Amino acid sequence: MSRWKSCNILNATPPGYTLWHFEVTHGEPKLVTHLQIEQQTPLPTSLVSKTWRSLLSPRLNIAWLPSDSIYLRILQLPQVSNEELHSMVELQIEKLSPIPPSQALWTFYPLSSKPSADSEKIQPVVVLIAEREAIETQIITLEEKGYLADTLEVPVIDLIELAKPEGNVVCIYPEATLSAGAVVLAWWSDSTLKHINTIQLPSTENRVTVFKHLFLQTLMAGTLEGIFKRPEKIKLVVPKEQADQWLALIKEAAPLPIETVEAPSSEQLALATAKRVIRTSAPSTLMPKEFAIRYRQQLIDSLWMRGLGALVCAYAVFVLIYGAALQALRWQTDKVQSELRAINQAYTNALRLEARLNVLREREQLKFAALDCWKTIVELLPEEATLQAFDFTEGRRLRIDGTIPADQVSKVLDFNEAIRKVERDGKPMFKNFSEFNSRTDPNNVTASWNFSCELNLVAE
Repeated sequence: MSRWKSCNILNATPPGYTLWHFEVTHGEPKLVTHLQIEQQTPLPTSLVSKTWRSLLSPRLNIAWLPSDSIYLRILQLPQVSNEELHSMVELQIEKLSPIPPSQALWTFYPLSSKPSADSEKIQPVVVLIAEREAIETQIITLEEKGYLADTLEVPVIDLIELAKPEGNVVCIYPEATLSAGAVVLAWWSDSTLKHINTIQLPSTENRVTVFKHLFLQTLMAGTLEGIFKRPEKIKLVVPKEQADQWLALIKEAAPLPIETVEAPSSEQLALATAKRVIRTSAPSTLMPKEFAIRYRQQLIDSLWMRGLGALVCAYAVFVLIYGAALQALRWQTDKVQSELRAINQAYTNALRLEARLNVLREREQLKFAALDCWKTIVELLPEEATLQAFDFTEGRRLRIDGTIPADQVSKVLDFNEAIRKVERDGKPMFKNFSEFNSRTDPNNVTASWNFSCELNLVAE
């Protein structure tokens, strides 16, 4: 599945620029925007620029190159992997290139072909060769426009794929190079592309003579050398509005039957280019590697700078919010402290009055506490028991000592339980009972006992 989520194709024409923007879903590009942009008008950055969103939704920028700046060659090579195909083309590039290899950029595109009866499957491979300086000049022009291309493509490749003929035919693609007066000739034998060349026609009146001379020269050389068979007809692939003009020129120059076919529109070519590049796992391109590396580094640097800028802005906003919140809290604290100082004296006086009130309440409760304890003890004490000591200390601590016949100790235990259950004002009168102690004398006649507890003072 393609990793691209969107795709742009930019065509630089003399009047201005044409931009196609595609959204890619499951490897299928869909045209969303088609813009005609004047020469001095900047490109829409929202469509062509790459930001941190490009990491999540990768965007592919394609630039079209005119074919008149490209040398087209055809090789017939076995159907092998792209890596092996690259090595085969590289071995022949010095022979194919009209310019020194050190000053040239090249790439290749294998074309689909019909199955052959030969034991070894052969496929036509279009080789594109360009002068490095010319390509770099065009790339810099695109940079100045704000368009950083990921790959450079030639639309004539897609035009050839979309308008394949059957049999022995020579296809003529006028204006296919996107520059006036240029024409591409593709020579097909047995439905296989055997030769391709570009002719630049002059704008003078002798253009028919020039075209006829070059056409017949290529026809004779190709047939004599066995490169292709003599074509049965000419297939003219041309826009409908230009058909009559080119038909008149070719009829006068070429002695072959002519079939006119309407050329695909620029939108169809752009869609075909987008599909081809998106679906190719390792697209071959004329884009110099140093430019691709620099663009990637620029993107990474810009992401870092924007990230740091966003971090600084976020920190500044945080500091402002923190300062505002701190100031608000200080204001609230000062307000609370002012209110606290205002009520501090009243609160201190209230605490003093409360403490004095508690003392008075305690005095009131202790006023008859000893008498209440004595009365309770006397009422509950068994007749057989003798009270030896009654100590009421600290205003609440009570200790009782007494004796009882040794065989009546159980009644004193009942007395202790009864004391525990005595209530006053709905609450137990005594609390914090100590352990009940009893001891029988050596004669086993009398038992002495004692226990202690605290008076439960009820706060009013």
